[in-house]
Amino acid sequence: MRLCCAVACCLLSLATLGQGAPRWVNDRWRESGFPQSDYFTGFVSEFAIPGEPEDKAKARLESEAKRKLLESIRVKVQSDQTIADQSVEVNGAAAQSYASYSSVVSTSADAEIVGLRVEVYYDRNDDVFYAFACADKRELKEYYKSGVSVAVQKIEAAMRSAGQQERSGNKGRAKKLYESAQPFFGELEFAQALLIAVGSDESSVQTAKSLALKSELTAALARMQSAIAVYILSAEWNFDQRVRLLEPKLKAELAKRGYSFTPTRQGADWLLTVEASTRKGSELNGIYVSFLDAEISIVEQRTGKEIYGNVFTDFKGGGLDYKAAGRKAYDDGLQAITDEIVKSIER
Repeated sequence: MRLCCAVACCLLSLATLGQGAPRWVNDRWRESGFPQSDYFTGFVSEFAIPGEPEDKAKARLESEAKRKLLESIRVKVQSDQTIADQSVEVNGAAAQSYASYSSVVSTSADAEIVGLRVEVYYDRNDDVFYAFACADKRELKEYYKSGVSVAVQKIEAAMRSAGQQERSGNKGRAKKLYESAQPFFGELEFAQALLIAVGSDESSVQTAKSLALKSELTAALARMQSAIAVYILSAEWNFDQRVRLLEPKLKAELAKRGYSFTPTRQGADWLLTVEASTRKGSELNGIYVSFLDAEISIVEQRTGKEIYGNVFTDFKGGGLDYKAAGRKAYDDGLQAITDEIVKSIER
């Protein structure tokens, strides 16, 4: 008869052997009490290392027991992948998915598996540490079945909203919404990997649907890559000298993120206006100080709405005259201004 879930959930209250040792220290009891058909487990034992603090040794063995459990899950998924590769009955979507899912289940001890319990015991008489981790497959199945459904719903909702924005011509908002769907695929594939490991059916894993969504998102992101066209109107001055410093820096950073640029205002999605100038500061012993002030605005031309606006002041530069100091102030402010603008519009 299968050990009930309630017992597995209470490792710390298990009956003991001898001098307070938990039952799971005994190989035969552990294997019969936590059969592989019902549980994923990880067990490790190790003689104490001279000089190593007890709490440090326990933490290390706890991590190792968790790592072994996670490795058993990954091996199970890889095994299912091999079976799928050899079977003509497995549908194409499922067969394609196993390879990616086997890599999703990390062997890192930092990975969080719902229902994973771990206990560490130190036998002072024999100077041996033991650690045991277990996870009930029934709990995993129920939890991650729900996790798959929730992740799919999040992806569909984000992509539905993105599609609406794209059709309305709000390309910037659409791009952000499509990108917001990407992290949910990590949640989805992790949950799918756990379901595959416990032998869930295709309807629970929703493999075909997830692959279709990923394909749809990839196409949408490619479409958005150069969808937002920007026209830059720049007036930059270093005292009485017209300069062109902020504009090329902004162009380079935005281009890295998929924005394109138009030579005329007509046809641009965004109008980016740059107004920058320097002013005199102090002079001491032949060293002049100048300050840079800049005002940046981004307007969505279709709606006339300002989607970004900011004023930057007091970027400081020094030099042998005010103009040289002004150029140094530009150098000081270029990266900071660009970083703040890019961070804000990509948020």
